[in-house]
Amino acid sequence: MTIQDNLKEFAPYNIDFKINNEWFVVGVEFSKKWQIIVPQNNLIEHIEKLDRHYYCAPLSDVEVDEVFDCIRETISYNKDMERKIELFQEKINELQDLFSVLDYDELCTIEFKTKKKKKKNKSEIHKTEGDNDNMLKEEPILYDTLPIKEQEETNIEDFIDNNEQ
Repeated sequence: MTIQDNLKEFAPYNIDFKINNEWFVVGVEFSKKWQIIVPQNNLIEHIEKLDRHYYCAPLSDVEVDEVFDCIRETISYNKDMERKIELFQEKINELQDLFSVLDYDELCTIEFKTKKKKKKNKSEIHKTEGDNDNMLKEEPILYDTLPIKEQEETNIEDFIDNNEQ
């Protein structure tokens, strides 16, 4: 995918893309309820500031596509969680309907069956401050992101601040 294709794909998330010195910065807006996937590459720094999420990385060491893949993974994970929550509520409603019409002995015969699929590995995620209390409780592996390394040449936070105006 080209950079332009990625920017079009993420346009609903108010994406911006900047290059300063030897760094690139990709900014997006996610729902405050969403959980943010932690970049697996430690060279990609994630900064949350004023309800925006910034992914910063050195141009010489990180491919831009790797940052776009991280953004895509966050979107995919959270959209999947939203679908699960919706389905969960539908199933609760179905059960409530059954409980209102069936007697106790019939209710005791209810069974839940699923088709087994190969289980996917869970991604490591970092919760945002606005986690949704109503979200299904998956047990993600949480860890703190590494502190942002101070750069003598470029201060990424200053770059973000100067370009937000």
